[in-house]
Amino acid sequence: MMSALPVRVDGTCNGIQHLSAMVLDEEGGASVNLIPSEKPRDIYQEVADQLTEVLIADINNPIAEKWLELFEGAAPRSVTKRPVMILPYGGTTHAYFSYTMDWLKKADPHGNVFPVAKTETSNPRVDAVNYLVKLIRKAVEGPSNVRWRSWSGYSNAPRSRPSGAFPYGGVPRGFLRPPILR
Repeated sequence: MMSALPVRVDGTCNGIQHLSAMVLDEEGGASVNLIPSEKPRDIYQEVADQLTEVLIADINNPIAEKWLELFEGAAPRSVTKRPVMILPYGGTTHAYFSYTMDWLKKADPHGNVFPVAKTETSNPRVDAVNYLVKLIRKAVEGPSNVRWRSWSGYSNAPRSRPSGAFPYGGVPRGFLRPPILR
């Protein structure tokens, strides 16, 4: 039997679930609960834990030390959630920066740990966020499947010729209009 009824079920980072299923990535699938396990896994916390390990390993760097101070010793899940969520949709460094800066503005609104810039030439907050974004990107972009998908999606999109109609009669930018809509 086939049904057109909508089914609303909350998943664990659905984008990574779909990507892991498409490329048969067992490790990614396990991180987003596609593979049965004793207890549910939390990919956002796993990335936060990896981030904490890297910061501890780089403790001689004053920026790493300040992040650990702000995190009270361990990176919270909330700092990695949004960057991890956008990974399968081609999240950019700019988006990672924006989400991380938003998090920092809420966590350190008065600039007690990372001072707000007083001059245009030096901005400790921007430096701190750039540093953390590099570490988060390394943690979440490890799988080569993600790089393959991003590369192939970008390079093939302009040449693709989709078949069938699109909702509201629109055609995504960069795609040729199918004959049925001309």
